[in-house]
Amino acid sequence: MNRLLRYLITTLALSVMTASVHADNEDEPLIKAFSEMTSLEDGWEPMEFPKIDRHSQYQLVEENDEQVVKATT
Repeated sequence: MNRLLRYLITTLALSVMTASVHADNEDEPLIKAFSEMTSLEDGWEPMEFPKIDRHSQYQLVEENDEQVVKATT
């Protein structure tokens, strides 16, 4: 696996993990769970890097009866 692909996978994994981080109010997450979003613009945005010509595309999809984010790189 090349370095760029590893970096993109790591970035996506970190983004998903931050969804479980809570604000000062422990009942309110900083980012909604992907399964609760109606749009990716609902509190989440991908990181973009200026030196990369083609950025990954993200979309909400159903997988195994659960809404998840699909990343196309």
